Amino acid sequence: MSLIYKHYAHNSSNLYFYDLLGAACGCFIGCVFLNHLKFSSIPIVMGLIAFSTSLIIKIGFKSKLPTKILSVLMISILTPLLYFNQQYGILDHIDKDSGVTNELWSDWNAYSRIGLLEFQDPSSDGKYYKFSLDHGSGYALLKQFNPDVPFQDRLFENFEASALGFLMGRPKKILILFAGAGRDMVEAHSYSQGHADITGIELNPLIIQKAVSLPYFGLNEFFQLPNIHMISAEGRNFIETNNHRYDSIIYSWAGSTINNYFGINSNTSQFLYTQEAFAKLLHRLTPGGTIGIVNGRKLRVLATFKKAFEEFGVFDISPHVVMFVNNTIRDNLFFNSLLSLGNETRILVKKTPFTEKDIQTIQKNLSAMNMHILYAPHISHKNVTKEQKNIEQILMKIMRGAHTEEFMRHVSYQTHLDLSPLSDDKPFIDNSFNVEALFNVEFWNKLKNQYKSIYLNHYFRHFYSIIFILCIIMLGVLLLLYVIFSQRDRIKISRDAPYILLFSTIGLAFIFVEISVLNQFT
Repeated sequence: MSLIYKHYAHNSSNLYFYDLLGAACGCFIGCVFLNHLKFSSIPIVMGLIAFSTSLIIKIGFKSKLPTKILSVLMISILTPLLYFNQQYGILDHIDKDSGVTNELWSDWNAYSRIGLLEFQDPSSDGKYYKFSLDHGSGYALLKQFNPDVPFQDRLFENFEASALGFLMGRPKKILILFAGAGRDMVEAHSYSQGHADITGIELNPLIIQKAVSLPYFGLNEFFQLPNIHMISAEGRNFIETNNHRYDSIIYSWAGSTINNYFGINSNTSQFLYTQEAFAKLLHRLTPGGTIGIVNGRKLRVLATFKKAFEEFGVFDISPHVVMFVNNTIRDNLFFNSLLSLGNETRILVKKTPFTEKDIQTIQKNLSAMNMHILYAPHISHKNVTKEQKNIEQILMKIMRGAHTEEFMRHVSYQTHLDLSPLSDDKPFIDNSFNVEALFNVEFWNKLKNQYKSIYLNHYFRHFYSIIFILCIIMLGVLLLLYVIFSQRDRIKISRDAPYILLFSTIGLAFIFVEISVLNQFT
C-alpha cells in the first residue's frame, strides 16, 4: 500500500476512499451471506472470490506466471477448506458424559452457529433441551413456561443467575443481559409472582425466533405478557440508548461470548464489562439498586468497578460490594476462583453502600442456596485461615487503594494473567494472559503442569488467534518481499524507505482509530 500511494500520490484521496468503501462493502456482504445463505466460512468465500477474480484479471492482461501460480495455489487451498469446514459435526466434539443424545436443528447467522440439542436428564427419564452456540462453547437452556402454573419455580431452592436480583428482596424492575432463550426471565417472573417488570436483552435474534417457534415451551405466550420484554439487541447499545431505571441488573451466564469463524474472532460482550459500561449501568440503577455478575474473572471485574465508581466521586468501593461462593469450594481454591474465567465466584454491587440489614438478608438467602460470603462489609469471619486473610488483603487493595491500576499490573505479573481494568479503548475481557507471559518459562511450566483441559482449551483458542495473526503478518511480509524483488529495478531502498516508514506509521494510526470506532458499532 505504501508503494501504491507513493507512485500514485496524485490519487491518494481516491485510493483511501476506495479502501474504506471496499472494507465497508466487504463487511456488509459478509453479513448478508451469513444471515441469508446461512453457512460459515465467509472469509474463505471472500478469499476465493478475491483470488479467482485476480486470476481472471491476470490471464486477461497476460501477467507473469508466478503471480498466476500464487492465485491458483490459494484457490487450491481454499476450496477444500470451504468444503471440510461445512462438514462440522458438533456431536463429535461434545463430551458424551454430558447426556446429549441428538442435534435436532441447526442454522447460521452473522453471529454464530446455533444448534438445538436434546439431553437425557440423569435424575429422571425425561429430556431437556439447550441451544448450542458457537460450536458448543456456550449453551442457552430452553425452559418451559406453563400459563396454567406460571409460578412453579421456588426462590432460593438452587442458585440461578436470576436469584441475584432477589437477594435483598423483591425488585420491581429487572434488566437481564445475555438473556438467551429467556430462562432467567421465566424464573424471575416466577420468583416475583408476576409482579416484576422484566426486560431481557439477547444479541442473537435467531435464538429468540427459534425459541418462540417451539409450542411445547410456551415462550411465545410468555414474551407477550405485559410485564415481559424480550429485546434482540446488543447490550451496550441498549443501555446507552435506554433511559429506564432498574432495581436489579443481572449479567446472566455468558457462555458464548466468542464468535469464531475461520479467521474471525469477535468477542460479543466485551463492551459490557468496561468501566464506561459499569458507570452507565450505575446511572441506570435506582438508589438502592444492584448489579449482579455471574461470569468473568472477578478480580478484574472488581478493579473495573473501582474505576467506574470514581466517576461518582467514590474511591473506596468496599461498602458497595458483596462476593460469595458455593460451600463446596475449599479454602485453598478461593483465590483460583477469583482468577478463573469460570462461574465459581459471584459478585453483587450496590449503587449505595450496603447496610448491615442488607448483609443479614443476603447471608440468610445465600445459606438457603448452600453458598457463603467470601467478602462483605459489616461482617467478619471467625477462625480466618491464612488463605482467606491474604485474599481479603488483596481485595482491600483493589477496592480501597489509590493506585489500583498499578497494583493490578503487579498481580498480573505475578499470575501471568491479564487483570488490568477494562475500558472502551481496551475492552479485551477475553484476554487470558499478558503477552509478556509468552516469553516466560515459568508460565509455560505452569500451563503444562497445572492447568486442566478446560483451561488448556481456553488458552489454545487464544493461541489459535495469535498463530492466525502471525500467519497473516508473514504472508504480508512475503508478498512485500515479492513486490520488492519483482520491482527491484524501479525501487531504491534508500529513496523509498522513508516513504514506506511514513505510510506504515499513518496506516497503523488509522488501524487503531478504525478498530476503536468500528468496535462501537459491532
